Amino acid sequence: MDRNAIIILLVAALLMVFWGDLVDKIVPPPPPRQNIQADGNATVNTNQAPMIGPIDGNGTQPEGNGTAPEANATAPVTLPVLKPQKPEIIKAVNAGSAEFIFTSRGGGISEVLLRDHPIDTSKATSATNRVALNRGAPLPIFALWGTNEFLRLTGREDYKLEPIGATKGWRATLEAGNGLKIIKEFTPTDGFLMPSVVIKLQNLSTNQVMVPLPPLHVSLGTSTPAGMGKLSDSMYHGLFWFDGNEDYHYEQGDFANRTLGCFPGTPIEKFTEGNKNVRWAAVHNQFYTLISMVPEGAMLPDTITARHIDFDPDTSTQLKAQNRYLAIGNFRNDGLRVGPGQPWTATFDLYAGPKKYGDLEALSIARGNNQVDRVMDLGGFFGFFSKVLLLSMNGLHGWGCSYAIAIIIITLIIKIIFWPLTAASTRSMKRMGKMQPQMKEIQTKYKDDPQKMNQKMMAFMKEHKVNPMAGCLPMLIQIPVFFGFFFMIRTAVELRGEEFLWVMDLSRPDTVYVIPGINFIPFFSTPAGLPVNPMPILMGVTMIIQTRITPISPTADEMQAKMMKYMPLIFIPILYNFSSGLTLYWTVQNILTIAQTKMTKDDPDKEKPASTVKPVDQPKERKPRRKRH
Repeated sequence: MDRNAIIILLVAALLMVFWGDLVDKIVPPPPPRQNIQADGNATVNTNQAPMIGPIDGNGTQPEGNGTAPEANATAPVTLPVLKPQKPEIIKAVNAGSAEFIFTSRGGGISEVLLRDHPIDTSKATSATNRVALNRGAPLPIFALWGTNEFLRLTGREDYKLEPIGATKGWRATLEAGNGLKIIKEFTPTDGFLMPSVVIKLQNLSTNQVMVPLPPLHVSLGTSTPAGMGKLSDSMYHGLFWFDGNEDYHYEQGDFANRTLGCFPGTPIEKFTEGNKNVRWAAVHNQFYTLISMVPEGAMLPDTITARHIDFDPDTSTQLKAQNRYLAIGNFRNDGLRVGPGQPWTATFDLYAGPKKYGDLEALSIARGNNQVDRVMDLGGFFGFFSKVLLLSMNGLHGWGCSYAIAIIIITLIIKIIFWPLTAASTRSMKRMGKMQPQMKEIQTKYKDDPQKMNQKMMAFMKEHKVNPMAGCLPMLIQIPVFFGFFFMIRTAVELRGEEFLWVMDLSRPDTVYVIPGINFIPFFSTPAGLPVNPMPILMGVTMIIQTRITPISPTADEMQAKMMKYMPLIFIPILYNFSSGLTLYWTVQNILTIAQTKMTKDDPDKEKPASTVKPVDQPKERKPRRKRH
């Protein structure tokens, strides 16, 4: 395997990572059906009274007249009449790192503001410049809905909000009819964690009636953009859930339902999974997450539903938030009846904050090793490298280095570790380059017998101590490190707002200017125009220089040589709008490789000159025989 093959493998691996996003740009999938009914179930029972879905395509509550068709063929069922909606009441609680906004409409948390995380990192944090989770979502977190002949909940009822004593806690209550009362208690603390959110249904009837409960569904949050007008790329939004052993991740590609991962198919609106084993569920964007955890000993949801939903979080921007995901916890309540003094209770712990590996790992340990750090998506083969690199970057930052300098130092350390191997590879490729005439001669002589040509070629290289794999091994070894860097940097919240030279935010492209009106160039343009990003351009230039000075395998033909020269141009559009932290790493890596190649080429060559090297099967000259006289 020569260097060409390794570069082709690397490009193929990159295309595997970015293929879904490239396909969406070239052939956008058809939009999912917009009228969504948040039933939380995979099937609909036509004999059951239809639930008034708490969300439709516009995020509004459908109208209802308070009655429903028959639940069976004989007995009509009358449901409680919905009262007209009252003005929404909002209560804000400052919990230090986060501010929780409670709403009477649905009796839940409408959004969570992160006090030290600005939307626009170039400006100071203010009341209007804070990252907001669940903002604009059609349902508040911990909205409750479900319908049967005794109960009708849409998730958008008007609850009564009242403080819990002298604490920061708030209680939301609702008289649901037929003697049922719903109580939700929230107890914020100073931090991103809100422990012990309690949802309780009580039977307050005086006639000792046992009230049957319907399947109940709880909203566990929606993966919204980090703030109004800042619609982060949909490829970073998704939903996790954990069953105690494995985590399951649903993202854009799963809902797009492409055939063979390439051809657009019929989009899937929802996935319902689990079997009374849902330990936690999380929705996330690129840097932040909402995690609903079930405390030890509390009732587990029967299933979890991941539902696709589009909505508009900010009408002033006229930008629709597409490919967002709602997490729903489902409780079947098969045959369950609630009597006086026997409430139905569900309990959750809520984490609403940044995806910081150290904080999530500490939270996991504190919650009995529930492994919520898996929401970082640093698993799989490359996950080990991502974790090591992330911990190293944070460690260097703790010693006083900026994150940009930490990335440069880590890149330098990686280069030093692989220096001997890469130097040996370069020297081997140089020797092969000097032997190119002889190797071409062998190829020409045995062009009609490929098997014998390979045998002669291997024998020739063995005689002159040239290893054809020497050029491949360093690249193969460094591929896991590169992808570890890629998966780590793309979601490292630590890089938000970190500056370096002209780069204003290492987590974003290093755009210095946008050329308006040029928004038709694939992969480069944005809705605002054509951004000018110097870092990926510099990365491409260094890649071209590196390719030009790297010795080419003598077995490569003219076409392969040209492909190698221009192969770096493929990477520029792929990484043009990715984070500048990633392109910084790759640029520094290229510069160090160029320096190493120059230094290696300046080393004295102890090998024989190319003119003295002869093919192994070249016949020896025979002296003419002298005639006898």
